[in-house]
Amino acid sequence: MKKKEEVIATLLKEAQRALNERKIEVAKKKFDEVMHLSKGSYPWIYFEACFGLVEAFIEEGNYSGAVKCSIRALLNASDEEMFSLGVERLKNVLAIIKKNNKFDLLKGRLEILLPQTSTNRNLHTFVLALDALTKGNAKKAQLLAKDIGSERLKGIIESLIE
Repeated sequence: MKKKEEVIATLLKEAQRALNERKIEVAKKKFDEVMHLSKGSYPWIYFEACFGLVEAFIEEGNYSGAVKCSIRALLNASDEEMFSLGVERLKNVLAIIKKNNKFDLLKGRLEILLPQTSTNRNLHTFVLALDALTKGNAKKAQLLAKDIGSERLKGIIESLIE
């Protein structure tokens, strides 16, 4: 194993251990470092580090951070399999937020994703629809959902409207 790969593997293990031990700040720092080191060269590791960070955000109640990081993972998905898995995980994150009646915590916090998602029409429209939902505009979200090409992303919006 190369030096960089060893460092990434060690950091990932340490991050997961810190998360399991509820050392959330330590876990977040280590997952973030793994993301930095793996971006562009190790897409699956980057993806898993993103969702490790998502778990840490959920643990601390930072739901907007969890959604933003989930979207970041989707933006960097290197293939359809990774994207599909990410959509499923994002769906679970949003279900947790809805179940805990914390959807209002996303209000006004998703706009930052719009420039980042501008190169991916489906994700961009999804974020617009999700943003509309957080602001209580289900009708606008429904109209936007019709323009989402990904059935899975569209399904998430539709399930949140119900």
